[in-house]
Amino acid sequence: MRPSLQQVLSAALLPALLVTPALGELTPEDEDLGALLGSLSEDELLSEDGASRSRRQADEGSGDGPDPTSPNEGSPTRPVAGSDQEGSLECDFGRADEATLCDYTNQKGSTLTWRATTGRFGNWLGGPHADAEDSEDGGYALFETSHRPERSSGVNTESALLRSPLRPPTPAGGQCIRFQYNILGLSADRLRLVLHPVGEEEKQGAPADHRQDLVLWSSAESDEGWQQVMLLYSYGGQYKLVFEAIPRIRLPESEYRGHVAVDAVRAVRSAACRGHCTFDGGLCGWRQDDSDDFQWTLSRGSLTPKTGPRTDHGSEVLGGTAGGYAFANSAFPRQPGDRSRLLSPKLPATGADGPLCFRFWTYMFGSGVGTLRVLRLEGDEETELWRLSGSAGKQWYQGQVPVAADRSFTLAIEAQLSATRLGDIAIDDVSLMPGLCSAAPQVAAVETIGCTFEVDDCGWTSSEVDSRLRRRGWERVPAANGALPAADHTLRLPSGHMMSLVYSGPQRPGQTSSVASPPVTGSERAKCLTFWYYMDELVPRSAGARLGSLRASAVYTDEQGKEQTVQLWRLNNAQQPQWLLGQAPVTMTRDYKIVFEGTWGGSTKGTIALDDIILLNGACQQQPAQSAAAASECDFQQGSCGWRNTTSDSETQQRWRPASELLRPLLLADHTFRAPTGYLYFDVYSPQDRRVRLRLQSPPLDLGDGREQRACVRFWFATISHSSAARLRVLYSLVSATEDDAGEGADDEADEREVWSLRASDADAGRMTWLNGEAAVPADSGRFRVTFEGSASDRGFALDDVTVRPGACRVRPPAAAPAQNSPGDNENQDDSGESKQ
Repeated sequence: MRPSLQQVLSAALLPALLVTPALGELTPEDEDLGALLGSLSEDELLSEDGASRSRRQADEGSGDGPDPTSPNEGSPTRPVAGSDQEGSLECDFGRADEATLCDYTNQKGSTLTWRATTGRFGNWLGGPHADAEDSEDGGYALFETSHRPERSSGVNTESALLRSPLRPPTPAGGQCIRFQYNILGLSADRLRLVLHPVGEEEKQGAPADHRQDLVLWSSAESDEGWQQVMLLYSYGGQYKLVFEAIPRIRLPESEYRGHVAVDAVRAVRSAACRGHCTFDGGLCGWRQDDSDDFQWTLSRGSLTPKTGPRTDHGSEVLGGTAGGYAFANSAFPRQPGDRSRLLSPKLPATGADGPLCFRFWTYMFGSGVGTLRVLRLEGDEETELWRLSGSAGKQWYQGQVPVAADRSFTLAIEAQLSATRLGDIAIDDVSLMPGLCSAAPQVAAVETIGCTFEVDDCGWTSSEVDSRLRRRGWERVPAANGALPAADHTLRLPSGHMMSLVYSGPQRPGQTSSVASPPVTGSERAKCLTFWYYMDELVPRSAGARLGSLRASAVYTDEQGKEQTVQLWRLNNAQQPQWLLGQAPVTMTRDYKIVFEGTWGGSTKGTIALDDIILLNGACQQQPAQSAAAASECDFQQGSCGWRNTTSDSETQQRWRPASELLRPLLLADHTFRAPTGYLYFDVYSPQDRRVRLRLQSPPLDLGDGREQRACVRFWFATISHSSAARLRVLYSLVSATEDDAGEGADDEADEREVWSLRASDADAGRMTWLNGEAAVPADSGRFRVTFEGSASDRGFALDDVTVRPGACRVRPPAAAPAQNSPGDNENQDDSGESKQ
């Protein structure tokens, strides 16, 4: 059986030329590039071949068109698969019943195929419900990723290959291609664009040989919606481009529906791919820095065979004699310490929510090769992003670093010569890709906490759960060590490493371990913590989610020398069976550490893991939205989070108290993890059958600047008593200007208003179980507090997972809607004989 394209293009051969986003309007500072593009219209940016083909397709006559349920191998007037006839890269894939693959064809004999379809068939055949132009009738190319081949052998059984027609050699400045893609579903892994050289044997009908193919671009994780890609590539011979859709295989989620779609393929002028450069036809809009010591030089091959590269990077992979690179020449009259800088075009601000990945290939060989750096220039401010010194071996290596900026900026590639000057530094195939990436190689990372965990733990340190029992906390492990996940996030391989919360049986629910970053310097400028997390259970429990929790916090030391914690991000229990992006804004003026805290629930078959941690410049949005820490949020796993008893009794059991393994309501596990502890409850007994009121009060709450009109108090409660005399209430009150955050100076019952009230007999719970409660409170009148007041003469209530979030909600359960002007609500004794202890 011949290997598939996915198999022969190993993960070690990383993409050399990658995507750049639509970077916004060009500025006057873009110099020659801006002048060139500023004079071109959208139609002029299309290649002559593409524009003429687009007009020809628009003028074609209508007809019944192909059956949208079957793969379209191209119309008879276009080049047929396997021929040596050259065709166009352009395709919008038709409309309505005329959906077409244009000049693109499926790999001959492939068991997995693409088809042409439209948005109106999205719910039937699969795919998005509109094309890239948001038209239901618009066409696109589709691969349904849950489709499995009927036979396990064939030309290709692990990916679907959509091949362009034969293309002539690119110009020296390269070819810029633009397209849009859409990936969604558990069975969808990724999309790759591959350059496949076509030799004479293949043009005569021989099977395609993919061993010399080059991955131009690979998508990131699934992201709902159409995403635009622009990339620049060059090749000196005839070739085909291949869109390779890769499903998840041999995994449980591979049976679930999903899709990979491609639309709006356009060939545009090379200048439109701003920031990309192959150095085959010049500097592509990059420019020499006149303030440095010497200039970068263009070359096709080194004149110093003991140190420099034989060829450019592309020729090393694809072969041939066409191609060049740029290098910093250390020969006379250069002196030790001399610097040479290459500057990118001016780039607009990205913000932390739209970071770029800057990728390049470098050749650094020789005993005195010096230092290569990547810097971000914002006005007079320089920030070092990436740094590598010394010899890296006699071959091309890929470097990459994430880039985010609040203001417009320029990237600089700087080479600095060492004392001996024995070695040249070369660069090739520079590109900008939208989205996150981790600094690579790891030793070149300048950001102190960024880590892929492929080489080591980057200074992250784990707390030991219990040294006496030798229970371990977080550990750097390969994905192959466990059942979940099947691969790490960085390499997408079982051999790839991640940071995982290690299960060491017997494990008690609620057991916690943390892993802390190296110190981070405080700053007035906002930062963005990004990371990838995996939280899933192998075997879901019928009793409910029991995996545990993952939290991220910033920990610092205050003026009094006390350690303080600012919670940044948290999620509980199983999420999805795949790596997901986590993101949280960080604003810390004091030096701090990032601490991830993992807590096991009652599950023994699951994974809590981290990978590819990055700290970016700039504020960002919380992701996912539900991970944001809510006001006075508490799951009572480790204390009461500022909630306090305000009951003044002399009997310690007559108050809200945390459940313990020795003292708790019979058979009631906590709601968060189904652990035996981790909630509050009260369980009273009054020999005079007198109802006792017990109060639990939040710290002062402030949800912002008054724009939010309402807030929602969400909580889970359980009835320990079923008596009609037992009642739980939620009360709202404003906080006085004289009260501090610790509650000093508070009038505990001043102007309280009942917003939720339920008697135990109305809870509609046949047995002791957790029920959801919600109550709406005003949030536009300044600081306020929430009070839970329980009353009973025998037994009581339990409380867990309390949050107060902006936004309106309705009362849950409906029976808890408060009565208006209830008599005795705020008195020490009501008409039922209730008294406050």
